[in-house]
Amino acid sequence: ILAIGSLCALAVPTWTALDRYDAAWADMRAAADGLAALGESARVDQPLVLTAMPPNAPGVPPCNPNAWFALAERPQQHADLPTVSAGFVTVAVPGAESLLGDASAPRAMLRHGSTLAGWEPAGRGFRRTAPLPPLPDRLALVDEGEGRFRVEEPLRADAIEVLRVTFEGAAPSRTTCRLRTPVKDLPDSLAVVVVEGAAVDGASATVEIDLTHAMGPLSLATFDLPIQGFELAWDGGAAIVAIDARTKLDELAVELPVGELRGWGVLDGLTAPDPGRGAGVRLMLQGPHAAIPVPCEAGTPVAIPAATRAEFDAFARISRNRRIWFWFEAIGTGAGGAARSAVRSFAPR
Repeated sequence: ILAIGSLCALAVPTWTALDRYDAAWADMRAAADGLAALGESARVDQPLVLTAMPPNAPGVPPCNPNAWFALAERPQQHADLPTVSAGFVTVAVPGAESLLGDASAPRAMLRHGSTLAGWEPAGRGFRRTAPLPPLPDRLALVDEGEGRFRVEEPLRADAIEVLRVTFEGAAPSRTTCRLRTPVKDLPDSLAVVVVEGAAVDGASATVEIDLTHAMGPLSLATFDLPIQGFELAWDGGAAIVAIDARTKLDELAVELPVGELRGWGVLDGLTAPDPGRGAGVRLMLQGPHAAIPVPCEAGTPVAIPAATRAEFDAFARISRNRRIWFWFEAIGTGAGGAARSAVRSFAPR
């Protein structure tokens, strides 16, 4: 009787654990099928970028935020579906911890022409965020007064990369930007961007609101929610005299050889550009497993740690596509300096 009772007591949690394990593998099968269906939009130079996948499941190897690209493996073919993992934006990944909640890397790949794909929370499959359609560099906003600005025609929520606001009077030290969408009462994590500081020039001050690092616009675009405008709030008694909505960051100029780039030697001795306006700069490396930032000093040669190279080499071999994407990115404050170089890629070997 004791033995039978013990077996019964063990049977229930065992079956529960097996059901969870089987459900996790079912998610993986659905994810692999979903990637195959999206394969037509991916190219070697413009890979599919996975921004969100099924939750991690213990004991199921593909449920790992820096191994999602493995779901795109295609045995007995020359190369896998060109796919990179951007799980570091939602889950801490070794080497990319500083990018948790930072949308700048998938934004850069999107601007480069890549397609983004995210797993629906309900588990029905992938939602695809296609490359951005052609847009003018600057967009006109309609001033509705009291810090409210309207986009004349609703735009995809990630269409605007930076807002430059000119104030007259005392420079604000803190500016809050809230996105306006058809959905009311959006949580602050999706709708609000807070900026500290301003650039002062005589009687006027400029605040630069860099939206590329915020997860909100990218998340809203994934679910096809448009942006209708912005609401700005700031401290001090300054008044807004102009607002400039830009669909592209300023471009950082980087001199690179023409043609296909091969080997780490492409980056050896490459001089980090100077974004100006007191902003710092970092080199972003995007491999199949994650993006990892490399701190740089403007105007000096780039130095990539040997351990970082070894990690990227290993994952490039595993993915069989053997590509690493890179770009420089300005790191600034509300005083300005938001900029990015063009995304390029090279074969590490």
